[in-house]
Amino acid sequence: MKQIKFLLLALVVIMATACPPIEIPPTPGTGGETEKGDGTFEKPYSVEEASKKNGEAYIKGYIVGFMEVSLNSPVFSAETDSVNTNIIIADTTENVTLYMPVQLPSGEIRDALNLLDNKDILNKEVILYGQITSYFGMPGIRGTSYALIDGNEYGNKPISDEDIIFTQTFSTDLGTFTEYSVSGEQTWYVDTKYGYAMITGYVNNTNLANEDWLISPEISLEGYTEAKLNFDHVIRYFAKPNEEANVLISENYTEGDPNSATWTVLPTEFANSGDWTTNRSNDIDLTPYLGKKVKIAFRYISTASKAGTWEIKAVNVINAKAEDPYAGVIFHESFTKSLGQFTTQNNVLPSGLTDIWTFDSNYQCAKGTGFSGGKQNAEGYLISPEIDLSSVISATMTFENAGNYFVDPSQELTLWVTTNSSATAVDDTWTKVTIDKYSSGSFAFTTSTVDLGNYCGSKIKFAFGYYSTEDMCGTWELRNLEIK
Repeated sequence: MKQIKFLLLALVVIMATACPPIEIPPTPGTGGETEKGDGTFEKPYSVEEASKKNGEAYIKGYIVGFMEVSLNSPVFSAETDSVNTNIIIADTTENVTLYMPVQLPSGEIRDALNLLDNKDILNKEVILYGQITSYFGMPGIRGTSYALIDGNEYGNKPISDEDIIFTQTFSTDLGTFTEYSVSGEQTWYVDTKYGYAMITGYVNNTNLANEDWLISPEISLEGYTEAKLNFDHVIRYFAKPNEEANVLISENYTEGDPNSATWTVLPTEFANSGDWTTNRSNDIDLTPYLGKKVKIAFRYISTASKAGTWEIKAVNVINAKAEDPYAGVIFHESFTKSLGQFTTQNNVLPSGLTDIWTFDSNYQCAKGTGFSGGKQNAEGYLISPEIDLSSVISATMTFENAGNYFVDPSQELTLWVTTNSSATAVDDTWTKVTIDKYSSGSFAFTTSTVDLGNYCGSKIKFAFGYYSTEDMCGTWELRNLEIK
């Protein structure tokens, strides 16, 4: 019997030493070994990996809270009544010890990811693209330009290498671009701290006259059947952005004074931004230049009365058909050049004003206010042209709005709709509809959404209403309105 037990024991020992151990795959969230990220969309960095990196990259994590700005400390919940400018991400939703604060620039990324307005996204997974750098005195993410959450994309996804015909960033210098100053002492230069090319004629609190060009090298569009141009930039404080900031293209410029060559102004829609958040331009169709060699230039103009600032982070020429920015859009009005087809109605007009609703050429928006030398009683409307919804089964209006000095925006700033498409004035037959979101104040733009589904099958008009008294008198700004 002892011999049998010994043989069985020997057999067990032999099997244990002869067979390799079976590796149990790590369970997500348990801290086991996982495939390392490389900062691409396909393999984004984890929060732990990103905390040891620098530069632009994709990062994946869970939204676990936000940084309380006044205390400079993390809050691991969605319970905030004020913070909408940042979130915290981590590799786990429980027992968080390592985390990264994420800056949310104004616009659709902030609208979608801030916990003040979106408490249901707490503990949800998100993929972000931004600059890994110091934020709140620790490794964080600034300049967040893209986000993917719940299958929805926000911001601008970085362009894949296979689509690029030409690209230039300005992290350290002007690269292959050259600057040429036609007049004035200021020139295009690179801010290496933030990684962009910039120009301004505003120096020491003084506006200075300038004409300055930033010119690309020769770009060959030979052999391509589709091409478009876009660039990441921000402009502020221009008197007339679409006249003082231009993008041009030339087939015969070689060097020296660009005014000696033939240039064509490319179509752009510029508006002064309310902050320094970088935005991607509209896609500009380069089809007329396929098969040719061209140079692209950014021309800046300032005067002694007004000098704006222009910052450009990246320029891209892409092997792709330029997208129609209004594909599927029923109606749009950017208010960047005028009030468009909108008309105004003044029921109560304050002294000193010719209209309650006007076009603001400085900030490129429609503006409603009753303030003129002080707070005054006012009631006025900005009325749309006829909008044909007779052949659609769903319709949604979006627009950006900013404001300040209001007591109750829902009563002072309103939206009205009528199915009497021949109406020329707002009256008691119009229906007030709900605006889901107003600006938080300080003229910070936010995006509002209005469901027009009840009006599908009809032709309508809508009107933005403004109301003020001697006790409450704010200013409302509107831009980038779409119905689709």
